[in-house]
Amino acid sequence: MLKGIDVVKFIMALLVMEIHLQATNVLPSAIREWCIRPLLLIPVPVFFVISSFFLFKKLHTTTSPLSVLIKFLRRIVALYAFWIVAWTPYLIAKKAYYFTGIEGATQFLTDVLFGEVFGNSWFFGALIMGSIVVYAVSRCLNDKIWWLLPCALFAYLQTVPLLPDSATAPVVWYSHVAHSPYLSFPYSIIWITAGYYLAKPGVMSWLKVHTAPWWIWTLTIVSISATGLGTVVSVFTLPLAVTATFSAFFFWQPSISATTSKWLRNTSIIIYVLHGGIEKIFRIYLHFEHGPLLYLLILAICLTLATLIISLSQKKGFKWLHAAY
Repeated sequence: MLKGIDVVKFIMALLVMEIHLQATNVLPSAIREWCIRPLLLIPVPVFFVISSFFLFKKLHTTTSPLSVLIKFLRRIVALYAFWIVAWTPYLIAKKAYYFTGIEGATQFLTDVLFGEVFGNSWFFGALIMGSIVVYAVSRCLNDKIWWLLPCALFAYLQTVPLLPDSATAPVVWYSHVAHSPYLSFPYSIIWITAGYYLAKPGVMSWLKVHTAPWWIWTLTIVSISATGLGTVVSVFTLPLAVTATFSAFFFWQPSISATTSKWLRNTSIIIYVLHGGIEKIFRIYLHFEHGPLLYLLILAICLTLATLIISLSQKKGFKWLHAAY
């Protein structure tokens, strides 16, 4: 059991909460800029790497890769659909245009695959579309060269703020016809590609032999810190930070029970899908401000609901709750 991966998923879920709830806004600006901000660049990319790693780990060793991909997509679609249904009251209140005939249905499908239906749900659409794209490209092009395409796309998207207006036309176009490429599959392709290559048997064997705990953790800390040095630098340091973080936790086996490890894994998913909608309720209707109080309050609610959902899913008549995580 990869207990380290379950631990990092939980940590990344807490960091995603920090992105939206800003518990650290009470800290001095220098600490937030140089210590917190670099950390907040990695959680969603790490989630993409983990998900794609386990997909392609199976795909690399099977004789029927398409069936593996379809099974993976069914799992993600089921999870996504569960939470879309669960958040239906929110959609009725905030996105009533979904229920306005063909135009509303089209907008809904666009949001499902290229945008956001409920808080943070863009991850699922990006994972679905990105996995399909990476699978298709990897079937058509040699593994030694096709990685250059997602790397070039990432470098372009990362440096867009530094480019002249004429060079940003693709981003403007994509944002107009769908949503921001940074909250959709174009920006996730690089992380799914990283998962594809990390999952190759030869890569994992090499890492297992050559990865020493002291230097992989040092590389993780240094590369995360270096992402705060500027946009151009982050083109190189952010992918390194994400892959180093994944590798460090992959080879780490913390002294926790299998039950705790599984709880961390499942709870991280529930925290991710719950906190965004709950945040909107507290902020819009109850007029809470972002900060440590709101963070702790929503975390307590998410942990309580996660424990309830996981517990009920073990009981007869509530097995369908397994779809929640």
